[in-house]
Amino acid sequence: MIGFLEGVILRIQADRCWIFVSGLGYIVSVGTRLASQLSVQHSVSLWIETVVYDGQGHLFGFKTQQEQSWFQFLTAVSGVGGRLAVAILSDLEPDALAASISENQLAVLRSIDGVGPKLANRLMTELKDKAQSWAKTRALSVGSAEDVHQDALVALMTLGYRKADAESAILRVLSESKPHTLEQMITRCLPLLSPI
Repeated sequence: MIGFLEGVILRIQADRCWIFVSGLGYIVSVGTRLASQLSVQHSVSLWIETVVYDGQGHLFGFKTQQEQSWFQFLTAVSGVGGRLAVAILSDLEPDALAASISENQLAVLRSIDGVGPKLANRLMTELKDKAQSWAKTRALSVGSAEDVHQDALVALMTLGYRKADAESAILRVLSESKPHTLEQMITRCLPLLSPI
């Protein structure tokens, strides 16, 4: 099971990108918003969710674990497949999506391509509790360096680094600056770590 990929982008087409990792090329659906932010020949780090349908595994990539969590919430709803879930997250970031659902903003959901009135109502009904809980939790943790710290630790361990080494690199980075995103933290930690 693939949980995280870091590699160089070989190609971008619509909402997908081809990522070269250790001699292999992975096709990852990332949504139109993220695809528009990526560049060929640049490196990228993505959290990966694998969905199997039609007998094949399809990879979906996310810049944050928050987006990945909402992908899981969305695909648990009947009628929402991986591609539609990514399309929804391309239109609405997790906090905006949670707010739309918890505040009964049906019109916002129905404005998303592929989401009709019935599905919008189903999303509202089935994800209401998760959205309200999410909104409360995020209100307490937005901007917390601890979130970035923990996400970075998991990411570096996923890449094969020992916990102690990853923790040491993170503490060094935090002593010199305060990265606001996971990508900034990982980018600053990697030069401090020995090759795997």
